[in-house]
Amino acid sequence: MTVPARKELWSSFDELSYHKRRYAKKELRQIFAAVKLNPLLIEYMFISLYLPMRYVRLISGKNDDPFKINSFFNAVLLGCSEAERFVSNGLTLPIGTSLIGIARKNY
Repeated sequence: MTVPARKELWSSFDELSYHKRRYAKKELRQIFAAVKLNPLLIEYMFISLYLPMRYVRLISGKNDDPFKINSFFNAVLLGCSEAERFVSNGLTLPIGTSLIGIARKNY
């Protein structure tokens, strides 16, 4: 499963996306345990987006258009995301804008 991460990133975009909350690793682990799933992996994704998103969340107002994207900024972040994909194969990312969780049923 993938879920939005980091409560401090909450914005009107989350509301438009019908998100109910943003999660931390600990919360996702607790959810898996509550439904008797054994977590195999819980990792952050998109570390390269964290600081830009945090900055935008701090400066933007509630009425800003969350779908407005600067094309240059988008190209830079796309390159960062591609680099992150390679780095994350051997390294656990300490923070990100999303969490991925993989679990299996306990028998």
